[in-house]
Amino acid sequence: MQTSFSVKNVITITIIILIFVASIIILNQSSFISKNTDSNTESDSLSDEKSNLRFVILRGDKLGYIDGHGKIVIEPQFDDAYQFYEGFASVMVNDKSAGHKWGYIDKSGNFIAAPQFRRNRNFSEGFASVSIYETNGFESNDGYIDTTGRVVIQPNFKVASSFSEELASIVTTKSNKFGFIDYTGKIVIQPQFDSALHFSEGLANASFNDKNGNWVIKPKYESAYYFSDSLAAVQIGEKWGFIDKQDRLVIQPIFDMASPFYEGLARIGVKEKQGFNNKFGFINTKGETVVEPQFDYAEHFSEGLAAVKVNEKLGYIDKSGKMVIQPQFDSWQSFKDGYALVGLCDLNDSRYGHLTSQYRAFLTMNCKWGYIDKTGKYLWNPSN
Repeated sequence: MQTSFSVKNVITITIIILIFVASIIILNQSSFISKNTDSNTESDSLSDEKSNLRFVILRGDKLGYIDGHGKIVIEPQFDDAYQFYEGFASVMVNDKSAGHKWGYIDKSGNFIAAPQFRRNRNFSEGFASVSIYETNGFESNDGYIDTTGRVVIQPNFKVASSFSEELASIVTTKSNKFGFIDYTGKIVIQPQFDSALHFSEGLANASFNDKNGNWVIKPKYESAYYFSDSLAAVQIGEKWGFIDKQDRLVIQPIFDMASPFYEGLARIGVKEKQGFNNKFGFINTKGETVVEPQFDYAEHFSEGLAAVKVNEKLGYIDKSGKMVIQPQFDSWQSFKDGYALVGLCDLNDSRYGHLTSQYRAFLTMNCKWGYIDKTGKYLWNPSN
């Protein structure tokens, strides 16, 4: 009986062990499948994200767009083009009989507003400023369209800037002064300024020639930028410092140039002891030097990297000042959506330099253009 009982026990224990091992195997397989599924989902998501990106490229004498995989998704067909903002891009078609006209496309290359405008701006807060030809076909005034391409604020302005913080600076056709409108086109700050920038952090940089008016910060500086990270660069005499929104000088004017803060750092310039050229570096919001002034030129930080010039070549540094992409380029743009436009140019051609957001410069600069990622790897190899 003891032998029989012992055998039954062994069999029972063996069955339990087998069930336990099988359960572990099944759980591991489920975990492996889940991890693979998650990995595939992340990979698919990243692929979809890259497929949704758009970057201007030149082929022949026409401009088109590639996606984040380097694939041409909108065939080169435009005479000028901008990058995409808020899902739309401004493009130009040169009509031999009517001259150049601007319109807007979506990411599929379909026009939401056919080429018809004399000039325009990128979309901002759902609106784009456009210059609409009058019936004589020559003169034009500025108004605004929405993302359907419909004119929603009539062209009643000499100048119409992009919206920022729900307001846009304008100059009316009856005045040479700047004021501000809201989304409905209603003037909410009467035209009274000789110049005005966009609102940033609740304040806008503006000026009066006669220095009269109601001010949060009175017009007493030789020059000033907009607020960023609650600070604004101001020029006092020949030097630059930073004020807060109460007009308190929080970073002393010791710099020969200064720019707004981007991503927590501001570009500053200091003249060399022997010479007139600035060396560029970066400070934080406390005024502490984070990257020593050492570069022949520097651009503001964007997506964690800033373009800098060393010995006539351009590379990119991180926020510690480490050179992460070695100086090798002759022209550049800041990073956007993970990529930056860079140029390899003929240095004997005086036209090479830093590109604005308009890309017709492709055709007037003796350069080869490409896109790099944040490791310096090319998405689109340099070409003419």
